[in-house]
Amino acid sequence: FEATFVPLMLPLLCLIPIGSMLRAKGEPLLPLLMVPLTATLASGTLLLYLYCPSTFLSFCGISVGLWVLSGTLTAFLKKRFSLGPMLAHLGVGVSLLGVSVAGGYRQDAAQTLGIYETLTVGKTQLTLQTVTWGRTPVYDFERATLSYSGGSLTPEKRLYKPQNALVAETAITTNGLRDLYVSLGAYQGNNQWVIHGSTIPLAPWIWLGGALMVAGACVSFLNRSARVPNHEALEGGDVAHQTKSKGSHPGHEGALG
Repeated sequence: FEATFVPLMLPLLCLIPIGSMLRAKGEPLLPLLMVPLTATLASGTLLLYLYCPSTFLSFCGISVGLWVLSGTLTAFLKKRFSLGPMLAHLGVGVSLLGVSVAGGYRQDAAQTLGIYETLTVGKTQLTLQTVTWGRTPVYDFERATLSYSGGSLTPEKRLYKPQNALVAETAITTNGLRDLYVSLGAYQGNNQWVIHGSTIPLAPWIWLGGALMVAGACVSFLNRSARVPNHEALEGGDVAHQTKSKGSHPGHEGALG
């Protein structure tokens, strides 16, 4: 996917701000693009200074996402975009940032833990508090409770009886800027279990970008629906006026006669 789709899409995404600026003939393009270019270069330089990107494609995706966002906002402020297209293009940039940062800065960890032992995932420390067993009419379960600074997570393993299928239920929490995933692994004996944890930064932005794209499409559709009746009303008034004008000709000719 990264080797084919991403290299094909990045050049097309780079054209979004350029296409949004090309409205008036003969207007120089470079002055219009100075704001998004400056914002992209400044943000990219700051990103390189603070964090070294793990992959080249991740850095390219982040740069293009910033380029799309800055170009879209510039076009909207210059009144070259209405609200609907602006929201849709912002959604593209936000989703691209989410995908690029999540893929490049994801952190995974796995460790065998006993009760009250700790697993560190990124900057989050997970402490195993308890592991309990239970039974429902449909499945048997093994449930772990892990605490962290923001609360607790309860990943499970479920054994569904009719199919004799073992399914892992991953515990997920988010704060809008990152997703934290925790799953319960195999029992290792001596009251120890394998715990898997992952922290994925900006993963919620992937869904936020999709929501912005849908919102932009809805706004554009509503604006178009509101304009169509007015246009039809104007056309109807023109037809009535022409009919009235034509109807007045015979009387006028009779008066002349």
